[in-house]
Amino acid sequence: IAVVAIISAVAKAAAAAGGEWLPLQDPKAKHVKDMAEFAVSVHNDKYLNDPLDLYRVDGGEYQKLSDGSTNYRLRVVTVGDESSLHPSGIQNWTAILHELPSGEVQLVSFEHSFMISK
Repeated sequence: IAVVAIISAVAKAAAAAGGEWLPLQDPKAKHVKDMAEFAVSVHNDKYLNDPLDLYRVDGGEYQKLSDGSTNYRLRVVTVGDESSLHPSGIQNWTAILHELPSGEVQLVSFEHSFMISK
C-alpha cells in the first residue's frame, strides 16, 4: 500500500508540473497497446481470481511533463475469461500510467469506468 501511495503522490506532483492533456493521435498504436496490456497484466497479478484480457483501447490522452516523462490516461476495454469474476463480460477501465524518459512505465491507477463502448 505504501508503494502505491508513493507512486500516486509522485504522479500527482508530476502532473502539477506538466502541460495540458492532449488526445492520443492513434489509440491503436503499438506503444499504446503495450501500455494497456501492461495495465491489464498488473491487474491480473494483483487480482488472481479476476483475470482479464485486453479487448481494445478506445482512446485516451497524454500529458508531457517538464521532467521529460509522460502521463497517459487510457480508456481500456477488457473481457473476462471463464475463471474471471466477470466471465465473458466486457468491462471498461480507465488506466493512468506514468512513463519515465528511460521508457520504464508505472501503473498509477486502473479503475472501472462507466463509458459507452462502440
